[in-house]
Amino acid sequence: MRPRATLATLGVLSLAVVFSPVLNAQQQTTSVDAEHRLFLRFAEDAAIVPSYWLEGQARLDLSLPSVDDSGGDGEADLLAVGPVFAFNVAEDFEFGGRIGLAYWDPDSGDSETGLTDLDVWGKVSVVSDPVSIALGILVKVPTADESKFMGTGELDIEFFAGMRKDFSSFTVAGNLGVRINQDPEFDEDIIELEGEDSVLAGLAIIVPVGAKWALTGEWALETERIEGFKNDSRLLGGVEYRADESFSFRGSLAAGLADGSPDWGATASAVWLF
Repeated sequence: MRPRATLATLGVLSLAVVFSPVLNAQQQTTSVDAEHRLFLRFAEDAAIVPSYWLEGQARLDLSLPSVDDSGGDGEADLLAVGPVFAFNVAEDFEFGGRIGLAYWDPDSGDSETGLTDLDVWGKVSVVSDPVSIALGILVKVPTADESKFMGTGELDIEFFAGMRKDFSSFTVAGNLGVRINQDPEFDEDIIELEGEDSVLAGLAIIVPVGAKWALTGEWALETERIEGFKNDSRLLGGVEYRADESFSFRGSLAAGLADGSPDWGATASAVWLF
């Protein structure tokens, strides 16, 4: 493991220490439901939102591997703010999407602002007992500006499966997927890269703490999307506070475990359930 990943992992694990007073203060433990969602793999989660989910989210990635203007490996910091939405189309079907306004600060070149790519997904619950299993499709719509290296300029498609198993005091979740990545649409006179089909895998545990709190530990892996680049592997610790039946607050800290991952990642968000 890289030295930076070791330190980052320790940082994520420190969340358990930070929130240990919450664990000690709460006496009544409740179960996990579909309104407790994963952070890194929100779309691929087997949970189906029961009604409507509207989340305002801020996301920060530090030292995110990227393409520089010479076609080589570069790094950039990314700050994105935008909505995540999902709603229940039918009892067992969820439709959702996410997009953001981003500030992109590469190591080489000028900083840029613009939209991120738009992710749109649909998934259906196919099994509910003894485990929950959902199958779905996610489409990345190229709304980011490829001339600023904020996106590839191509439409990509992902096929995924999610699983959840509820136990008396915690829930275990997993996901697998395959993503079909097109060749990036950069200026071929300057940069010519080939897209690679990538494989996704993830594991998570969600632990409810009393009636209002839930803690999440999550690991996610994706193999390289572009030929010659690296795998992306991240470890995340997250916390959710349910203010009432309609509002909750979520935050997370993630550590990069591979050369294709950002050194650090963090999210903060507010969720309206209606």
